[in-house]
Amino acid sequence: MISAVFGALAFLVALALLFTAALSLALDWRYPSVGHRVDLGPGRLHVVETPPAGRERAAVVLVHGASGNYADPHVALAERLAAQGFRVFAVDRPGHGNSDRLGGRGATSPRRQAAWIRQAVEALGAREAIVVVHSLAGVLGLAMALDAPEF
Repeated sequence: MISAVFGALAFLVALALLFTAALSLALDWRYPSVGHRVDLGPGRLHVVETPPAGRERAAVVLVHGASGNYADPHVALAERLAAQGFRVFAVDRPGHGNSDRLGGRGATSPRRQAAWIRQAVEALGAREAIVVVHSLAGVLGLAMALDAPEF
């Protein structure tokens, strides 16, 4: 009796895992990843770049809040900023969206995330930028301003 219960439970768990894998593949097919996946050593950070319309005035980095992804600020601001001549980088913070979970326990540190974001944007050619943050990313933006004021 007990082995039959465990067998049924194992079957249900396997079925749930199979369903999750199939749903994940369907979502990946329907909504393919866009942008760059910048290799930072401990993992890759997802960055979506929108080029400026005309001559580049400056670079802008958009960083989403706690439970979002790059699309939150990107949908609201990227095209409007690009139309004004800004080169826009919208990032998925580490562990969000299409970015890898980077670096273990210290990965949640705003200073560490700010450094990774700056490193990824610099790898794509921007040496300084206007940083726009939302919600919980505010502390990340402050860390970036304090640790890399030249950026």
